[in-house]
Amino acid sequence: MSAEGTPPAPDPKLLVEKASDAAIAARGVVTICDVAVSVGRRGPLGDTRVHVKLSLVAQYGSRLPEVAAEVRELVASAVESGTGCTVTAVDVTVSDLFVPGEPGAQVGMGVDPATGARIDF
Repeated sequence: MSAEGTPPAPDPKLLVEKASDAAIAARGVVTICDVAVSVGRRGPLGDTRVHVKLSLVAQYGSRLPEVAAEVRELVASAVESGTGCTVTAVDVTVSDLFVPGEPGAQVGMGVDPATGARIDF
């Protein structure tokens, strides 16, 4: 605790780790491409507010709205219980699909839609 009696700001690396581990546990999630965590101002009860943004690769045939909902729930729960922060939002982007058994298919190969660059993870 600080001199004012408020807990210190959370370690961003710990937040990313908790979010990544939780998201990869969701059904239909193959891998996580990117995780960004924004730590906001303290809430009225002294809690630290956190906004998580992540992109992932899902398995072809998965129900993407259900995958995204499960990822949101798992990530929010893991970050809140593991860090004591309040999760204000979890934004999920499915950046690629993985088709098992497709010739040449490899987990972690994709194209960044914004830049056209290959993504290897």
